Amino acid sequence: MKSYFPFALSILIFTGCYLILESFLKLVGAETYVDFGETIWLSRGSGRFREDYQSDGEGTDLGLAILLMSIFVAVRGYHVCRSGKISGDFKPESLIVWNCWMLGLGSFVLLTAPLYQPLQGSLYTLYKIIIGIACARFFYLRNDKEIKEWRKWKSKQSPSIPLDDE
Repeated sequence: MKSYFPFALSILIFTGCYLILESFLKLVGAETYVDFGETIWLSRGSGRFREDYQSDGEGTDLGLAILLMSIFVAVRGYHVCRSGKISGDFKPESLIVWNCWMLGLGSFVLLTAPLYQPLQGSLYTLYKIIIGIACARFFYLRNDKEIKEWRKWKSKQSPSIPLDDE
């Protein structure tokens, strides 16, 4: 029988990550859930695929993004705990895909959260630094293959060119 410790730890990681991200969004003034104040009828779709339902509120795209980020971090924590390795026994390609998803979701949250309320003073400086780090990481992942080829070419000596006079 396997230990339930990795599963319990992943639930704690999910809860902590979600609460931290949601508190960050509340600090910025962004909403993860819009409460309508009363129950209203909503319609989605059109024609025979139309769906009518009642709702008290709706989640926002930012709420969905931080939910997905928390799930990704919790699954990664589960695998790290099970394997005992930082890589979580993922293939390198899977780690790159995971990093790209986290970078994409994080960039979405960072770029859309300030649209809800302008930042002032030191928070705006912190926001610019985080955006710069995210952009640098994106361009590094995008150009990683070219960087490795350039390093391989630079480490080798330049090929000798035979002269026709000899």
